[in-house]
Amino acid sequence: PSANRWVPKSRAKKTEKKMAPDGVTELLDHEEVQRKMKSLLNKLTLEKFDPISADIIIIANQSQWETNGDTLKNVIEQIFLKACDEPYWSSMYAQLCGKIVKDMKPEISDENNEGKVGPKLVLHYLVARCHTEFEKGWTDKLPTNPDRTPLEPEMMSDEYYVLATAKRRGLGLVRFIGFLYRLNLLTGKMMFECFRRLMKDLTENASEETLESLVELLTTVGGQFEKDSFSTGRGTLDGSILFDKLFQLLQSIIDEGTISNRVKFKLIDVKELREDKHWNSEKTNQGPKTIQQIHDEEEKARQEKAANSRAPSRRNNNSSYNRSERNNNFRRDMSLSLIHI
Repeated sequence: PSANRWVPKSRAKKTEKKMAPDGVTELLDHEEVQRKMKSLLNKLTLEKFDPISADIIIIANQSQWETNGDTLKNVIEQIFLKACDEPYWSSMYAQLCGKIVKDMKPEISDENNEGKVGPKLVLHYLVARCHTEFEKGWTDKLPTNPDRTPLEPEMMSDEYYVLATAKRRGLGLVRFIGFLYRLNLLTGKMMFECFRRLMKDLTENASEETLESLVELLTTVGGQFEKDSFSTGRGTLDGSILFDKLFQLLQSIIDEGTISNRVKFKLIDVKELREDKHWNSEKTNQGPKTIQQIHDEEEKARQEKAANSRAPSRRNNNSSYNRSERNNNFRRDMSLSLIHI
C-alpha cells in the first residue's frame, strides 16, 4: 500500500497519547470527543442504554482534569443536537441527561461558573443550551425570499428540505424540553417561562410555527404542568390558571379563522385533550420501546383479538341451543295435546 494513502482517523496511529494525571486514562481532544459521542449516540437504544450511557459518562468525567468543563460541554452539546434532530427518541435522550446528572463526578467544575459543580454544572449547561435555542426559535432557520418574507418552497426542492429540517429540529427541541421537565430536570418555573414566551409570540403574531410548537409542548407536558405550582416573591403561580388564559387565547385564534385547517384541527384536538380526555392520550407517552415491549404488545393484541372472535361464537352457540330447546318444548306440547285428544 502507498505511504500516502488515505487512512480513517479511527485507524490512524497517534504520534503521542495524552494521559490524565492518574496515568491510566487517555485524554481525548475536542474532535475525538465529538467523534466518539456521535458514534455512541448512533448506537444508543433502550436495550443498550446502560452500557452506552456508562461509556458516555466516562468521556464526560474527563472534565475532572479541566478547569473550563470543555469535555462536559461538548458531551451535552452532542446529546442536545441529537435530541433535536430525532424527536421520536426525545424521552430516551432526556433519560440519558438524567443519568449523567446522577452519576457525574461531584468535583467537576468550571472556573467561569463559580458555585456550580458536578450535577449542578451539568444542569446549568443543559438549561442554558435549551434556553438559548428556545429563545431564538426555529423560524430564523426557515428559507425566505430576498425581502425576508416566508418562502413557499416547491415539493422536493432544496428549500423544501431546509424547511423540513428546521421544522423537525424546532419541534424536537420543544419535545426534548418537555421530557426534561417530566423528569424534573427542568423546574416548573422554567416551563412557565416557556409558555409565557409562546403566549407573548402568539399575541404579537400568531404564526403557525409558534402554534405547532405550543401544541407539541402541551401534548408532552400538559397533564403534569396543569397540576404544578411554584412560589415567587409576589405569590404562587398555578399551571391551571395559566392554561385557562392560554386556552382562551387559542379559542380566539380558532374563531378568527386566519390559520390553515391543518393547524386549526390541531388546536381543536389539544383543547379536547384537556377538556374531554383530561390529558389522557397515547401520544403523551409515545416514544421508543424495547423489542420485548413490542412483543408483549403484539401478544396482548392477539389475545384480545382472539377473545373478541370467540365471543360471537358463544352467542351463536347459545342462540342455537335456545332454538333447539324451543323446538323440543313445542314437540313435547304437541304430544301431550294428542294424548288428551
